[in-house]
Amino acid sequence: MTKPRPTLFLIAAFWNWAIAISTVIAPALVYQLTMPIPAPANLAMTYLFMGLVLVFGIGYFWAWRDFTRNASVIRLGVVGKLTVFVISAIAVLTGQIGMLLFVVATGDFIFALLFLRALNILPNSETSGTDQ
Repeated sequence: MTKPRPTLFLIAAFWNWAIAISTVIAPALVYQLTMPIPAPANLAMTYLFMGLVLVFGIGYFWAWRDFTRNASVIRLGVVGKLTVFVISAIAVLTGQIGMLLFVVATGDFIFALLFLRALNILPNSETSGTDQ
C-alpha cells in the first residue's frame, strides 16, 4: 500500500521556496512591495530569515514525501506559520509592514489550519510524538 502524500505539503514547500528565493534575488523589490521602508544596506538578517523559510520548505517537502513519518515536522510548521501570522498582524497594525506582506502572512495562517487538519487524519499512534 502506498503512503499518503498530501499535495498540500508540496505546495507549502514551493510557497516557502518561492518567497525565500525571490527575497534573496530581488530584496529591494520585495521591500518596496511589502514594507514602508527601503531595503536595508545590510541584508544579513533578511537573508538569515529567508534561509529559515527555505529550510522549513525542505521540511514540508519531507512531509510530502512521507506524510505519516513527519508529524513532528508538520507540527513545527503549524507553530512557525502561526508565529509568522501573529507577528505580521502586529506589524501591520503598528505600520511596520505593508498590507501585501500581511496578505502573504495570511497565506501562512491558512497553511497552518490546513496542516492541523492534515494532522487530524493521521492515526493517534503516529502523532503522539513517536515519529522521531
